[in-house]
Amino acid sequence: MKVGIVSGRFQTLHLKHIEYILAAKMRCERLYIGIEMSDEAYVAQLDEEARAAWKRENPLTYIERHEMLAQALLEFGMEKTEFDMIPFPVHYPEYVLQYVPQSAIYFIGLSTQLDRQKRRTLEKLGVKVEVLWKRNKEQRGITEKEVLDMIVNDGKWEQHVPKSTAKYMKKEKLVSKIKDLAVES
Repeated sequence: MKVGIVSGRFQTLHLKHIEYILAAKMRCERLYIGIEMSDEAYVAQLDEEARAAWKRENPLTYIERHEMLAQALLEFGMEKTEFDMIPFPVHYPEYVLQYVPQSAIYFIGLSTQLDRQKRRTLEKLGVKVEVLWKRNKEQRGITEKEVLDMIVNDGKWEQHVPKSTAKYMKKEKLVSKIKDLAVES
């Protein structure tokens, strides 16, 4: 198989994300990593309170997540020529096919209702979907929300993220950004 696709919000990139990406990469030569919620267009129609909640759950910009992913994938031994990041507008499925190669296979892990909904959405688009695994809540491991909560509450979040991610987040003051957004709410 030549080209594969995975997607996620990657807010904040953690080791279970890396497991997902590497499992997909083992099945293809080139991997596109779709960054969901790549801009705030999705929340433009929401009221102020809902937008603030969305921002707390999605504190990192597209470029911050892009850079974190690139650094982490290099850290885990992938070559620059084996992957690329793309916006992935899963909430606007009519645009998804503008970003992904038609012949690619979409790799997905099924752990939540949102995962199952994403799978149905992709299958309706005619994208080839391969399920990497099905996991229940106990099997899926750490979540983005849990990592964000650890950051806000001064927990031990660094053990759950790639070393390059922790370094990048400190250098770019993203830890402070995440904490500040939590305080604003």
